[in-house]
Amino acid sequence: MQVARLVASTHGRRQPFDVRPGDVHTLGRSSQCTVPIDDVKVSRQHCLLRLAGQHLVVEDLDSGNGVKFRGQRVANATLQPGDGFHIGYTFVQFEGWRTAPDPAPDRNPSGASAADLETADDFEIAAAAAALDAAAAAHPLPPGLEVAASAAAGPTPAAGPPPRSPLAAATAQTAGEPFDDYADVASPRTPSMRRQASPQKRLAARLVAELIVFTTIWAVGIALLLVLKVMSPSCDIYRLLDWLRSLRG
Repeated sequence: MQVARLVASTHGRRQPFDVRPGDVHTLGRSSQCTVPIDDVKVSRQHCLLRLAGQHLVVEDLDSGNGVKFRGQRVANATLQPGDGFHIGYTFVQFEGWRTAPDPAPDRNPSGASAADLETADDFEIAAAAAALDAAAAAHPLPPGLEVAASAAAGPTPAAGPPPRSPLAAATAQTAGEPFDDYADVASPRTPSMRRQASPQKRLAARLVAELIVFTTIWAVGIALLLVLKVMSPSCDIYRLLDWLRSLRG
């Protein structure tokens, strides 16, 4: 398939794009355009490009500054490889034709919905399974081969709920749900999983607590003495401290 290769250049920024048969490309400042152009002199919907047979055609969409082809403002023009046109500060050049792979064929030419196709696939699978069962019933294996096939397949697993992982078992125990699997898994709330503090950490915590209590007592005592001095200016604080020392002695 032949497609047209173009390049839009705006202030040195190159923006290549292709125009395929049946496609209509719009150029403009709007983000909804097929080829958005970052140019203040370009309209939101400035022009369009399309293939008419083996010819590339540009058409103006009633833009403010128009389409200039070979120095003239035109409503539409047919481009040949190597031609170009201006829209605002942007120059769009038709570099030439290139070969592109054909689009993939439609896997759903009938237009059926995805649900219908899925249902049809289910019917086909069911029909194939029924045909295999009928063939197995019509041509059973000899007794020796049937026993060997059963032994090779291994014992049939017993019906029952699948085993839980250790994490799921622990979660079930925390939530209060009964379970039988992994009974030795400890709950996150059990004391066995708590980390015991080291003796050094316990001693440091005790010293910090005693320091806080000692500092608090001294702060309260000094505050009381200041309050007493303010309320009774004639009070001698030093004599009061000597009296307290005598009581301690």
